[in-house]
Amino acid sequence: MNTRLLLASTLFLALVGCNIAGPALFLVSDDRTPAVHELDPKRTAVVFIDDRNSVLPMRTLRDRIAKAAETQILKQKLLEADLISSESLQAVIAAERFSKPQSIAQIGRSVGADQVIWATVDSFRLTPDGSTHAPSAILRVKIIDSKTGERLFPLKAEAGQDPSYVLAIAERNRATPVPSTNADRIREQQEIADTLGRRLGELFFKHSSRNPDSKIGS
Repeated sequence: MNTRLLLASTLFLALVGCNIAGPALFLVSDDRTPAVHELDPKRTAVVFIDDRNSVLPMRTLRDRIAKAAETQILKQKLLEADLISSESLQAVIAAERFSKPQSIAQIGRSVGADQVIWATVDSFRLTPDGSTHAPSAILRVKIIDSKTGERLFPLKAEAGQDPSYVLAIAERNRATPVPSTNADRIREQQEIADTLGRRLGELFFKHSSRNPDSKIGS
């Protein structure tokens, strides 16, 4: 039986046993994880997965992460304004190969976004040592105001520390061996990318809590 339902039922029986007259108020705890930041619903936004250091093994994984995050934001109707497709950033980023890299604010303005959900890929791997099957990934997340260049989230950072929100997913050790075929590796990399994108989108709304040991893909 659900723990919260069991507690509520126990409280009800206790009140009945005490012959309390009148209406009873039942408080059921909400064990969902709160949003770490609420997007401004009236401002346009774009998701930018920054892999300019080429951490991802395939460029298509960048798009999968962004699309998974966009799906969560759209599904929850977090914005009244437009969520600009991350695909619109492809030409902007490609042009940086022949010119000086643009600031995040400039990138946002170039596609008409008022706020940029900027996630830098720090780590993305199937194994930490070549033999242990323990997939993991890390994003550093910020939200930038495209008009001013100011950081909207996180608002504060400890002195000397990177002012980013660290989003990490990991499995301690899968029972199966590290994928040995290219097809299996790609399949698992896509699974990690989809999970990472979902978790990125979930940062901006209250969602169901997960067991820290839950499997990637769940």
